[in-house]
Amino acid sequence: CSSDLRADALVIAHRSPPLTLLADTMMKQSQNLYAETLVKVLGSGSWPAGLSDTQSLLAAWTIPAGSIAQADGSGLSRYNYAAASALVSVLKQMDADGQHRARFRATLPVAGRSGTLEQRLRGTAAEGRVAAKTGSMSNARSLAGYATTANGESVVFAVIANNFGASEIGRAHV
Repeated sequence: CSSDLRADALVIAHRSPPLTLLADTMMKQSQNLYAETLVKVLGSGSWPAGLSDTQSLLAAWTIPAGSIAQADGSGLSRYNYAAASALVSVLKQMDADGQHRARFRATLPVAGRSGTLEQRLRGTAAEGRVAAKTGSMSNARSLAGYATTANGESVVFAVIANNFGASEIGRAHV
């Protein structure tokens, strides 16, 4: 069967939405496939290179070695771990970055308003005042982000709950 196509001919091209839109979906809806793909893109098509680039950035930010371990981009691997203090350091770094602060904060779910926090903290003093990323897997829950106090002070926080039993799940609203 002959073909008019050359071996190096472009068959299809697709332009993705801008990173700001992808990041908004990734963070607000916890779209794990986007997170995995982002790591691969950072590594020019290689997950190991993307993970290495991430570790290099953390080192440049003086995040202590060993306080964050990444086995994947989504955070779903049991070989991932992060100290709460390391998450706070990353959040402080993003907050100090005038070029990326507003865009990054805009991707975070807001308590009682959007994303994975839309149904959480409604009717409380935290509604609309907490912008944070959730994380969850069996027997582990986390919440890390920014809160604005009643007097307008910005607070950076990270809460991680590990190894709680099934009877405690109903009481944990992290």
